[in-house]
Amino acid sequence: MGVSGTSLMVAQAGALHAVNPVDGTYLILGSVGAWTGHTSMATISTSRSGSTSGSGSGGGDGTVYILQDERLWRVDATTGRYTGLGTRVWKNTTSIAMAGGTILAMESGRFYVVDGITRAYTP
Repeated sequence: MGVSGTSLMVAQAGALHAVNPVDGTYLILGSVGAWTGHTSMATISTSRSGSTSGSGSGGGDGTVYILQDERLWRVDATTGRYTGLGTRVWKNTTSIAMAGGTILAMESGRFYVVDGITRAYTP
């Protein structure tokens, strides 16, 4: 679960939902079945100046990152279109979060920092 713009982003029943936090209405982004077995999610918003902020911030062009099927995916929070980042190296990842445009991940008891621009990661 994460926040992108004014929506609460939820992966449930194999689909990514953009939920209105005021009235509970939602839109399904992308196709149902795309996110079965997802493991973790984080969101990032980008301001007009290009600066980034992590999950919980409002505004910007929202991007959702989902760890699923041992891969990290970048998802457009408006359309639901997604792109795989790298290869299946996230086998035992338990959680991800965003901080200042950087993805923070826990995998096999190790802490990884993933660059918010290049997506390169370091333990």
